[in-house]
Amino acid sequence: MSDIFREVDEMMQRERAAAFWKKNGSAIITGAVALVVLTGVYSGYQSWNRGVSEAQTKVLIEALEKSDFAEKAGDIAPDLRPGLRGVALLTAAGTLHDGKKADEALVLYKQAAADMSIPADLRGLAALAAIQLDTALTADEKQAALEKIYAEADNPWAPYARLEAATLLASGGDYKGARDHLSILEQTKDIPDSLYQKAAALAHVYRLKSQDAPALAPEAGTEGDKG
Repeated sequence: MSDIFREVDEMMQRERAAAFWKKNGSAIITGAVALVVLTGVYSGYQSWNRGVSEAQTKVLIEALEKSDFAEKAGDIAPDLRPGLRGVALLTAAGTLHDGKKADEALVLYKQAAADMSIPADLRGLAALAAIQLDTALTADEKQAALEKIYAEADNPWAPYARLEAATLLASGGDYKGARDHLSILEQTKDIPDSLYQKAAALAHVYRLKSQDAPALAPEAGTEGDKG
């Protein structure tokens, strides 16, 4: 009797399987074919993408080896992918700056900072460098531009923007404002040790300067009061 039940059960399973395949077989086949096609397309894209990246990297390396790279980087950059374009512009700008060509460097820094397709970390570095170099900006305009950088907590250049803001305030005699920025830096986690040490050293210097400031301009009659 058990054999009969087992045969009936197997027959019902075969019938259900046949019914399921009849209903869904075409969709399963279509899905399998699509998966194979998509896998091939993705594999082809990866190969093409890798080839383009390698070719452009080679172009950039060859350009970097030429003596006129810095002057021609602005013409080469648009044909490069965003990451390589950012590297090209920043490298050229740094070379120009080192060569005492600040105005030309500023043009490239601004170009990189304004290109939203360039990775954010490279774009942020370009923006910070442009602020430092742009002599046409007033102190208030520089502070406003720096604030846009350090207001972004996840911006890797935020600590450096705060340091720049502090030194800018100190150069104008606002040591308290400068120390406020440096205090935030000293409490910031995961910043480079060199940056932390610099912030601490400047905070100490500005503290001394703010204490010495009244002594540099004593009130009238002070000497007479001593008598």
